[in-house]
Parts: sequence; C-alpha cells; structure tokens
Amino acid sequence: MAIYYFDVSNVSRSSGKKSASSVAASAYQNRARYTDEQTGTTYDYTKKGGLYYSGILAPENAPESLTASPLTLWNTVEATEKRKDARLAKDFKISLPIELSPEQNKALILDFAKQAFVSKGMIVDLAIHDIDTQPHSHIKTTTRELTPEGFGGKVREWDKKETTLYWRELWAKVANEHLLKAGHDITISHLTLKEQMKEALEEMDKTTDLEEKIKLASKAIELDRPAMKTISKKDWGDPKFQAIRKQEQEAKKQILKKAKNFRIKNTRELREIQKELDKKFRPSKIYKSISEAIRNLNNKITDSKINNILNDKLDKLTKAIISIPENRKIKREKKIREKELEEEKRIFRETHKMDEFGNIYNIEDDKKWNEENNKLIKQQTASNKEKAEEERERKKLEDEANRLAEKNNISPNDFKQKKKKNLGI
Repeated sequence: MAIYYFDVSNVSRSSGKKSASSVAASAYQNRARYTDEQTGTTYDYTKKGGLYYSGILAPENAPESLTASPLTLWNTVEATEKRKDARLAKDFKISLPIELSPEQNKALILDFAKQAFVSKGMIVDLAIHDIDTQPHSHIKTTTRELTPEGFGGKVREWDKKETTLYWRELWAKVANEHLLKAGHDITISHLTLKEQMKEALEEMDKTTDLEEKIKLASKAIELDRPAMKTISKKDWGDPKFQAIRKQEQEAKKQILKKAKNFRIKNTRELREIQKELDKKFRPSKIYKSISEAIRNLNNKITDSKINNILNDKLDKLTKAIISIPENRKIKREKKIREKELEEEKRIFRETHKMDEFGNIYNIEDDKKWNEENNKLIKQQTASNKEKAEEERERKKLEDEANRLAEKNNISPNDFKQKKKKNLGI
C-alpha cells in the first residue's frame, strides 16, 4: 500500500558529517566517483548499487556551466559558499508508491520536482533508488537565486516552515493525481493519522447527508491507529523488525475490517429505511387514490358546472402533489438516524482518549496493554530476582571453597576437584 514519507533536511558544513560536503552527498546519491575540488577529497560510491535513474533538472535561465553534470554543479556551490557553517543544499528523501511501475514513478517524481523546485528557480539533482524493492528518490536542490553569471543571493523563502508545508502538500497532491491516472483507487496524505481523523470528524459534524456521515465515521475508525514505524533498509532483513511490521499490518487489517463492517451495516440500514419510506409516501400513489375518488364522484353528478369545479380541483391537487419533494417525508426518519450517529460518535469519544502528545487511543485496549505489560514486568522482575539469588548462592559457595582451600593449603581448583572426587562426580 502506498505510504507517505517526505523528509526535508539541509546539507551543511556545520553538521560535521561526511555528507557535510555537497559533492560527497551527490556522489552517494548518484552512485558516482566525485572529487571535491575545495578539499581534494575523492568520494567513490560506484559499487553501492541500487541506482535506477539520475539526472539534472534546471530552469531555462540556468547557465550551462552549472548544469553540465552534478559534479560541476556542486563543486561550483562549494566554491561559492565561503562560510564554514554554510548551508550548501536542501536534501529531500521521498518514498515512491509501490503501486506504480518504474516508468510511472519516474514520471511522477520528475513532475513533482518541476512543479515544486524548478518553477521556483532551483537547480535539481535527482536520483531514484531501489525501484523494485523500496522505491524512493533522493533530491538535492540549490539554495541561491540564479543569475546569467551563476549564483546570486540566498533565497530565505525556501527555508521557511510554510514553504516546507507547501512542498509536503504538493507531493501528496501530485502523487494522488498520478495514482488516479494509473487506475489506483488509493490516496496518500501529508497529514498525520491523528490530523486526518480530526478532519474526518469535523466534516462529519458539518454534513447533513446521512450516507456521507456514515462514510466519514468509518474513515475516522480507520484512522484510529498508531502510524507504522519506519524500518531502515539495513534493518529490513532482521527477523525482529519483520515481526514488528507483521504485527503492525495485522493490527491495521483488523481496524480496516472494523471500519468496513460499520460502513456496510449502517449504509444498508439507512437504505432500507429510505426504501420503506418511498413505498409509504410516494406522491403518485396519493394522486391516484384522490383522482379516482374525484372521478367516481363526477360519474354520479350530472351538473356540468360542478364537474368543471371538481376537475379544476383535481388539476390543482395534481400540481400540489407532484411538487412535494420526496425527501420531505423522510426527514423524520433521517433525524432519528442522525441521533443514532450522534450516539455512535458519543460512544466513540467516551471509549477513546488523547494523551499529552496528542495521540488518540482506545481506553480498553490501553488498559489491556498495561495489564499485559505489568504482567511481563513482574515475570521479568521475578526472573531477575531468581538469577540474582542463584548468583549470590554461587558466590557464597565459591567464597567458602576458597576459604577451605586456603585452610587446607591447596589451590581452589584442586579443592574443587578433590570435592568432586569425594562426591563421585
């Protein structure tokens, strides 16, 4: 299933890391062998593997001297930045949807990079790694405006929190567009699960459409779960981490099943109510019964004037009945269902709480977890106590053996061997 992972950081000299050189960071990203002309250090990642695609994207006004190759670009950056704590580049790590083919993912990340960075005047050094296993992209972008001669001043706008949020939102939007275009009925969101849940509950309060209320309540149930932990590539083969992921996936599967059952049950009940009301309050039936009564009366009356009056009344009744909205008769039942949904929401709020970090959790599940955790702690404490007691006893016997050995003027080992021989061990 497509996941949202979008990490933003800076390549800075002040970090003190090996990647503090933009040349080194680009060499790793592009699985290349680059030499930093400022330090004379060579970085070789040609044997690293996993590279699917790499390339440079740039605005039309970018000088060719900067876009010839990643090595040319970042050596120019290193020469331009004079401060020892300079920010050399912005660094992005982005997960790509596993539902898309390699070419579709390439088209997606290039589309995003052009919209997010190139359109703002940034030069982009982009690579795609591990396309068949854990597809993701590394992106390095420049931090200065472009001039005909090269680099101009720093663009502080690109370091603002609002800009980062814009990039995060844009990634979700562009990714969802490409997923839909490829025929996938799934989406990703830049919001946390907690934020998405809150949004669903707020929308549920606003809408007056009962089926929409049911869908949003079901969505809130789906989102009432902890986010899956990120497992690094080096840890992925570890059975411990595989077990954690399997446990997380099973928990998510159960929550999704619960949400689906809620949606199906309540939607079915609502539609059955509407069907029954349609049968009882169909205007055509009311019109038919009234018109038949008037025609029967007409047959018994010979006075043409009275007949004309009755026919006129019939026409007026017809117009009045046809103009009645069918949902008018359903309002009472809808109100009842709304009350039931409010009750569902009340129960949901009573059975869930939010901790000091803003995480929403099920009270009963939390209680069970605490009980199980306390039980494990007690078992571990008892086990540790037993081991400590055994260690004290062993030490005591060893001290006694040493004392007796010293008393009998023999070494502790000889004493132990002698004791074993006497015991027939």
